[in-house]
Amino acid sequence: MTLRTGPAHDFFCLMGHPASSFGKNINVTGILYLYNITQNRMTQPPHELFQKLCGDGFHARVLLVTTMWEKLKNRDDGVRREKGLKEHWNEMMIKGSAVVRHWGTKKSAWDVVETLVKTPG
Repeated sequence: MTLRTGPAHDFFCLMGHPASSFGKNINVTGILYLYNITQNRMTQPPHELFQKLCGDGFHARVLLVTTMWEKLKNRDDGVRREKGLKEHWNEMMIKGSAVVRHWGTKKSAWDVVETLVKTPG
């Protein structure tokens, strides 16, 4: 698994392959879009990639996950950034995507995965 970073590439490429190499027989049931809450920049999730991986109506199968909450010196900064992100990601949220927090613990990671698994779509 390869982690790619940058405004348009804040996602995991499965099995080290770029998204363009996925064939029609691969069915991705959900995507965790990870966003480091300590960053000041806002990124727009790659909608076209999500649609290619999950098909039409993909929004309900995308969780916008804010991470690194435990690294913040001032939690209010994170809450302020998250509010801005929700405004920035509003279109995706209206169409069914959800924003969840990951607190840097195993329990929190499982809670995020459980949220994705229980999401209808």
